[in-house]
Amino acid sequence: MDWISSALIETIVYIETRDVEDDIADDYVRALEEISHDLRKCDTAERLRIIETVHLRIVESTDPHRTQTLDAIIENLEP
Repeated sequence: MDWISSALIETIVYIETRDVEDDIADDYVRALEEISHDLRKCDTAERLRIIETVHLRIVESTDPHRTQTLDAIIENLEP
C-alpha cells in the first residue's frame, strides 16, 4: 500500500463529500483544483500507483457518493 497515495485520496474524498456552506465550499473547490493540477504533473508511474490505491478504496467502499468521488479521481489521473 502506498501510504502517501492513501492519505491524499482520503483527503480528496473528505473534501469532496463534505456538506458545507457555499463560502467554505468555494475554498474547497480551489483546494481540489490545486490538488488536481499538481497531480497532473506526476509522471505516469506515480499516477498509476495512486490509481491502484484508489481501486483498492473502491472495492472497500459501500457508500455510493464516496465511490463516485473515487471514480472521479481515477478519471482525472488516467494517462
